This record gives sequence, C-alpha cells and structure tokens, in this order.
Amino acid sequence: MLLFRCTTSSVNLKILLVKSKIFAIITSEVTLTMFRKTIKEQIFDPFSHFLKKESSSSILMFLSMVVAIFLANSKFAEWYHNLWAQKAGFTFGNFSLYKPLLLWINDGLMAIFFLVIGLEIKREILIGELSDIKSALFPILAAIGGAIFPAIIYIFINLKNGNFSGWGIPMATDIAFAVGIISLLGDKVPLQLKIFITSLAVVDDMIAVLIIALFYTNKIVISYLIWAGVILLLLFVINRLKIKIIMVYLFLGMFLWYFFLKSGVHATIAGVLLALFIPSKPKIPLITFRRSLNIFLEKLKDCPNNPDSEIPTKCQKKLLNKIIHTSIATYNPMSRLEYNLHTLSAFVIMPIFAFANTGVTINLSELSNILSPISLGIILGLVIGKPIGITLFTIIFSRIKIISIPSEINMSHLIGASILAGIGLTMSIFIASMAFSDYNSIEAAKLAILISSFIAGTTGFIILKIRK
Repeated sequence: MLLFRCTTSSVNLKILLVKSKIFAIITSEVTLTMFRKTIKEQIFDPFSHFLKKESSSSILMFLSMVVAIFLANSKFAEWYHNLWAQKAGFTFGNFSLYKPLLLWINDGLMAIFFLVIGLEIKREILIGELSDIKSALFPILAAIGGAIFPAIIYIFINLKNGNFSGWGIPMATDIAFAVGIISLLGDKVPLQLKIFITSLAVVDDMIAVLIIALFYTNKIVISYLIWAGVILLLLFVINRLKIKIIMVYLFLGMFLWYFFLKSGVHATIAGVLLALFIPSKPKIPLITFRRSLNIFLEKLKDCPNNPDSEIPTKCQKKLLNKIIHTSIATYNPMSRLEYNLHTLSAFVIMPIFAFANTGVTINLSELSNILSPISLGIILGLVIGKPIGITLFTIIFSRIKIISIPSEINMSHLIGASILAGIGLTMSIFIASMAFSDYNSIEAAKLAILISSFIAGTTGFIILKIRK
C-alpha cells in the first residue's frame, strides 16, 4: 500500500524511492529488528487492534439491543417477531434449503462468528497468552471455575422442577461487552488485567463450544455425520499438503457446515473445526520477504517514470504486483483470515444477532416469571456464580503455587474482572435458544440474561472505577 501511494502521487517516483524514510527504515540493517517486531505485532499479536474493535463493537451491539427491545414493546412488536419467522433460501435443481431468518442468523451467520472464535483460540494457543502453559493456566483455571459454579447454582435452584436443560446458559461470557467495559476504564486498569479478561473470555468460548457440541445437539443423523467426517479428512489432507489458498478451505467449509446442519450437530461447530485446519505458517518467511523487497525496490528505481502522470508505467506495475503478491504470501492465512473476518463478525454479525435475539416483549403481568427457577438460576449463576468461581479458583491455585498472578493485578482488580465475566449476553442467549424449545422459557431466559448482564456490567465497572 505504501508503494502504491508513492506511485500515485504527483511527486517524482524516483526521488521518493531514494529519499523516503519509509524505505530507508525497511532496508536498514540497524532497524531490521524493529521492523520485524512491528510486522509481527500487527500480524501475529493484534491484541491492541482486537481490543479496539471489541470495544467499538460492544457499542453497536448495545444500540442494536436497545432498538430490539423498543420494537418488541411498541406497536411494531408483531412486525418485529414476524420478521424473523419469514423463510428465505434457495433452490438449485432438486436441492432446496429454506429456513426462517432467525435460523439463518443463528445457524448461518453465527458459524462465521464461531470461525473467528476458532481462529482467535488457535492464535492464542500458538503464539498468544495461551501458548505458554504457565501463563495460560491463570485464565484457563479461572475460566473453569467461572463455568463450574454457575452451572452448579443453576442445577441446585432447578432441582425441584427438574428443568436442567439451561445449565449451560450462565457459563458463558460475552467477550465484546466485557472487553468494551474494560476499555472504558482506560488507564484505571493495568494492561495485564485487560489481557486476563480477554484470555478468560477466549477460554470461556472454548468451554461453550464443547458444551454446545456435546450436550446441545439434536438427534444425530449418522449418514450426514459421515459426510462431515469426509470433509474434515479432506481439510486435514490439504493442510498437510501445505496448500495456502484460503478459498479452498472456505469452499470445503461450506459443505462441512451443511453436513453438520443436517446431521443434528449444531452447524456453528463447523466454524470452529474449520479454523483448526487454516494454515498458520506463511508461504514465504519474513526474511525472504525482506530480501525480495530490497531487490524489487532496486529494480523499481530503474523503471522509466512519467512525472506528469499518476498512472504507473508497465514496468512499475509489474514490480508493484510482485511486491503485493509477496506481501500476501508473507502474511500467514490464519492471521489474514482472522483479520478480514473480524470486522464482519464484530460490526455486522454480532449486532444483527443481538437485534434478532434480544427483542424481549416485557409484560408487567409476566414479570413474576423473573422469580421462576429458570430465571433465578441464570441470574444467580451469572451474577454470583461467575465471580465466586473465578475468584475462588484463582486464590486456591495461586496458594498452592500452580498459577502466579501478575503483580499488577490486585484483589480488587480480580473481583471486578470476575464480576464483568458475568456478562453473558451473546453466547448465553445463543445457548438459551438451543436449551429450550418452548417460547415462554426462551423469553424468560433472555430477560434473565439481560438483567444479570446489566447488573454484572454495572457492578464490575463501578468496582474497577472506584478501587483504591
């Protein structure tokens, strides 16, 4: 991109190539380490970029929720609910696939969301906070504690009515809203705490994916499951053959999604499994890219240049295209796909999901349902179970020297962050839609999730804001 801008400026290209500080920095032996570090941070460790996008996405999701709740409790309520019941799809020969819009969102768009989650998990395991077992144990064990206690509380409250199917609802953490609230605090909280809550939410997503795959599936259709296994085998083979073309993986991923959809296993699991096979190594090493870039820049100096035109000459275009293709080959497919899909997931899919799933019609006569075992189990699980599980597991395992808490994180930080983890929203609502089949239970669960997430978000923010 830098080279392209240089060629399209009206300034003489040769002068820019010779005198530009940008190219001097790139080709300098002294600053090579800094350049490689910058590239590595942007491509392989995009934590700051991720944090910024998640915080921005949470604002858009919040607005989507407000609009959905407003529509569901206004004269447009019937239109709002009927909208998601409309069927859409396509027919190709004898093949036909039609689903309500709500299921296209929850089964289709959310598969892309889970693909991004899978890529984030893979990145964290390979080179992120979860790559070092000693550092990873802190958020992993904390997340396990934050998943076990809410489930225990929900099951205990629902012992009498035997309605245990919603036990997975309070186990989830909404990463976008948790990170969004953390980012609002700015320098009030240390960077290590932001990394902790993000890593904890990623591990939480891993647990949620396993729960969905193992416990929230319909009747299994073996024939389609076998076809899904064939696709997974093909993905494994092309990965071992070191094929780096992302479109090949995405093309097979569509078939994987369809076969899972028909097999009874929730289709979104296809996204996570597909992420496991996306290559994490670049086609061209960074050192080769640097050498190639030097050669291309030298050749570019010798290309004839028309100072009166902003259009590159044939020689310049040829070299610029080589630089572009070499740059893409240096950018590993896993990181490139995560970067490209993250914007779609954060700013399109999640707001649409929130808009379609959080429009709860609140009737004063039905508010007593908030005291039902299902609602109480969800509220107490998220608001009380989450912080107790995270804090207790952290204290226990730090006392027996299995994990070490960073010195920047004190007890008030830990308590505030563990309360923020009680913001369930997206993932909790997603699990609720699979846990219950009747409309009233789903609506009661959604309302409980909204209430508990508001309590957890507000309380956690206040504690971190006023801490000493």
